[in-house]
Amino acid sequence: MKLYSDKRFKQEWLWALLILSLILGFTYRKIIEHPNQFLVTGGDGMKNYYTFMYHVKYDTSYMSFEGMNYPFDENIIFTDNQPLLSNVTKVASQIFPVIICYLPSVHNLMLLIGLILGALGLFLCFRQLKIDFFFAVLCTAGLMLLHPQSDRIHGHFGMFYPILPWIFYFWLKLWDGKNLLRYSLATGIIISLSGMLHMYYFITGAIMVSLSVFVWSVSSLQKPSVKNMSLIFLIQVVIPFLILNFLASAFNHADDRPSSPWGFFSYHSYWEGLFFSYKLPLFEFINKNIITVRDFDFEGKSYIGITAVMFCIAGIFRILLNIKAIKNIFILKDTRSILMAIFILSALISFGLPFTIPGLEGLLDYTGPFKQFRSIGRVAWVSFYAINLVAIPTVYLWLKNSTHGEKRDILYFVIPSVILIEGFMYYNQKPIQQIPIEAYYCNNDYNNFPVKGADYQALLPDPFFHVGSECYSWGDQGHIVNQNFELGYNLHLPTMGANMSRTSFRQSFLLNELVCQPYKVPDIINILKKNDSLSVSDDLKDIKEIQLSFTKVKGSNGWGYEAYLPKDSTMNGKYVLSYWIECTDAPRVHSITEIWQFDNNDNSIDYIGEANRYNYKRYDGNKLLIEIPVQIKNEAAKLVFRISKEKQKETEELKITNSVLQ
Repeated sequence: MKLYSDKRFKQEWLWALLILSLILGFTYRKIIEHPNQFLVTGGDGMKNYYTFMYHVKYDTSYMSFEGMNYPFDENIIFTDNQPLLSNVTKVASQIFPVIICYLPSVHNLMLLIGLILGALGLFLCFRQLKIDFFFAVLCTAGLMLLHPQSDRIHGHFGMFYPILPWIFYFWLKLWDGKNLLRYSLATGIIISLSGMLHMYYFITGAIMVSLSVFVWSVSSLQKPSVKNMSLIFLIQVVIPFLILNFLASAFNHADDRPSSPWGFFSYHSYWEGLFFSYKLPLFEFINKNIITVRDFDFEGKSYIGITAVMFCIAGIFRILLNIKAIKNIFILKDTRSILMAIFILSALISFGLPFTIPGLEGLLDYTGPFKQFRSIGRVAWVSFYAINLVAIPTVYLWLKNSTHGEKRDILYFVIPSVILIEGFMYYNQKPIQQIPIEAYYCNNDYNNFPVKGADYQALLPDPFFHVGSECYSWGDQGHIVNQNFELGYNLHLPTMGANMSRTSFRQSFLLNELVCQPYKVPDIINILKKNDSLSVSDDLKDIKEIQLSFTKVKGSNGWGYEAYLPKDSTMNGKYVLSYWIECTDAPRVHSITEIWQFDNNDNSIDYIGEANRYNYKRYDGNKLLIEIPVQIKNEAAKLVFRISKEKQKETEELKITNSVLQ
């Protein structure tokens, strides 16, 4: 074998596909050995299985999901059921009905196939960058075991597929002056189709394309005219956006979905998320013996690998030793410098900048659709590929040009082996687990179940669950979600619970009224066309009410409404803070009530902080009755009540009425 040869040979991509299939297939061999078993037993992963399987087996529409949120159903874009995969499978199952018994196999094997195809895209990137076959294959295999989406195999399956390597590959072709229209169309198709698996593929792909257009425009590389550059952006971003926006809004439309979802200021990345694995032995050694590494949410962690980390550290030292070298970062003269710029810019975006800078949070409100990207840390997926497409070719070129022949040849095998071993180690920190769940297989025990689904409209979960409206959050209690999924799938019964994304605000109100106190017949009963009446009983007693007056003030955490109450000797024991709040949109349901108790020396002796979505008791039009129990302490001298919307601004109003302590 001739080392350091970038000469291509016939059908090399087939050989690469075979080798990558063997390596990745061996690593994920449990999927091949038991494809019809489940990779998870609960959480978002089980929801992904359920929405995929229910849609294929029962749904009467290709664009609506009927298994939850009854009686409203939901657009499948918001159910995480991988619409492209589920609809292709649905069509296939109508031709070959036996597929229904093997839906977990279809789902699981497609994850593995998607991983292998993504690996092929990364291999082609390395070959385009003139890395020889063997070096490229091993580095690709290691990075595919390490890539930041790999942990999605434990849930959030729709985000497991490595789509970005193909977008990078097509852009490498564009930067080399290849057919503009062909590779723009290929990129646009990839972004559109992957967006039908999960919308975050469109968002990350669109950001990668936008950065590529911008950096290419200001570089010294030969580039197309402004007209053609605009055409690239139109084909690769605008048209996919219009297609996906049409699919998300034209079917089962709801015009009151949350437009500012929670999470942007929590699910962003930090530099540590790129440079530390948070899993491997080297990280554990540094974290325990050298310096404690800041921890944060999983969404912000996109470890770039030891080779890329060492490359970045070497680059930083080079700049420190030669300050003039920093100007080279801004000289965009070749593909490598463009990729480096994309790495830096995408990393800064993943940090949430500039919006995460204290005092600039309000700027996010002026970013249009961008503010709906609540997990901004996922932009670091772009950073992962960009820096490795710089670091590995640079290391390879350094080896190729080295005059130390014997050492050079040893390192030729050592470096890709280190990348591959690190990938295996990363995977083995949390290998996949598979479990058979008999309830979802054909010929299970539900065939003899005494209840007939045809006799009922839907399942009403108790305890109730409702997750996804960005305002109400009734999570899983007593495994009620899994029970609803199993019963619903076997009895062909939708559930009135919801475990999805950005459900309609109005629909959420109507469904959540079912768990309020029985003060009236819930409005949704009329929608269900039921005539059953509800008995309402009143237990009247003399209750001492203390009126509270809330004033808008600016506190240390922003604007809010506060009321102050001196305590007298009769105010001890159990009380309830009660008030009505007008909710014109989801964030107001997400508002917070805080109660402090202070002694005579102004020392805080008790604190309660409650999200209002957990404490509403009644619903009237667009108003909620909030009730929060308070245990007033004997030593308390005064109480302070505060009601605020998250990151409330001065111009935002909360309409609070009938506020009393009783």
